[in-house]
Amino acid sequence: MEIIMEGLKKFSKAKPINNAMICTLINKKYGKKYGQLSEPRVRKIVNRIRGDGLLPVIGSRKGYYVSYDEGDITEELRGLSQRVASIQFSQKGLRTFLKPKKTEPPQTEITFEPKWK
Repeated sequence: MEIIMEGLKKFSKAKPINNAMICTLINKKYGKKYGQLSEPRVRKIVNRIRGDGLLPVIGSRKGYYVSYDEGDITEELRGLSQRVASIQFSQKGLRTFLKPKKTEPPQTEITFEPKWK
């Protein structure tokens, strides 16, 4: 994670770096030592960096960069919120395909006492 953080610090809004390039650079330099890095793994690492508050990593269509600009951070937060809403909408739709669990009526014990006792 530290290697990626140090690398991200070198990129700006004017010159971002995309997932494929991060993988290529990391794999070329460290692949034999640590194994191959995949694009989904980069996304998870970036998410962890953001989530732990280590760096203000901004993601654009062109790639990632670090920015301390409040406007960039606010825009990134807005984009993340929209993705959350979209994921929640998808969850709601998928839930309609789950069968509701049947609740069994409580079993009452029936005792039979004959009248001819």
